Amino acid sequence: MSEITIIYPVLAMVGLTFAIGIWFGITRFKAAMNGDVNPVYYKLNRGAKLPEYYLKINNNYINLFEVPVVFYVLSILIYVTGNTDMLFVVLSWI
Repeated sequence: MSEITIIYPVLAMVGLTFAIGIWFGITRFKAAMNGDVNPVYYKLNRGAKLPEYYLKINNNYINLFEVPVVFYVLSILIYVTGNTDMLFVVLSWI
């Protein structure tokens, strides 16, 4: 098995992170334009009661920078050490 196959799940996770980030940016803009969130809230990220739809996307985006960092490090280590096999690739996709 080619070592590059371990990079494909990493690229998928990076793509997911960018997609959620763009979705979150659009949601932030819409929330401010609709009056659901006071634009002053964005100066310090404090003092506003945020709508549930906003919090769901916010929490999802924050989570994409917590545990997936371990996934990135492990994937790079597997690639660098040349230990790529079917088990690691399948676990990476899962």
